[in-house]
Amino acid sequence: MITEERKIEKMCALCVSDYHLEMILLPYIKSRLNSSNFIVFTENNLEETLNVLLTKINLDKDIIKRIKDIGWKNENSVEKLERYLSEDKEINVIINGDIKYIEETNNYIRRISKKINIIDCYHICDINVDISEIKEKYNCVLNTQKI
Repeated sequence: MITEERKIEKMCALCVSDYHLEMILLPYIKSRLNSSNFIVFTENNLEETLNVLLTKINLDKDIIKRIKDIGWKNENSVEKLERYLSEDKEINVIINGDIKYIEETNNYIRRISKKINIIDCYHICDINVDISEIKEKYNCVLNTQKI
């Protein structure tokens, strides 16, 4: 019997605002943009804040366009994930929302994916977020880095 390889790499980001979250994610995304596909599952639209942030940093116009093209509104995320699963590229899924949204999205992804990197993004201002509990669940916590 042949079994399908299932490898889900879990990371998290702890942020205080959408801008802060995007600043944490940009170096990670930039370093993997050529070798990976990215999908954003988000409860709230991040497109406006991302566009503001991208006007304030020094990146090549092509990289800025590719980052914007990831899709920061949670539109067609499920369809993108299903399409990317048939490709031979690493898949990075960014999940941004409250704890319930993050858990539900993770449960969905675990059912359909084989090999994927998941970045759960928690807003520490949310009263339901216990940082010490969250940090115990992950091997890697993304931090703000220089681009």
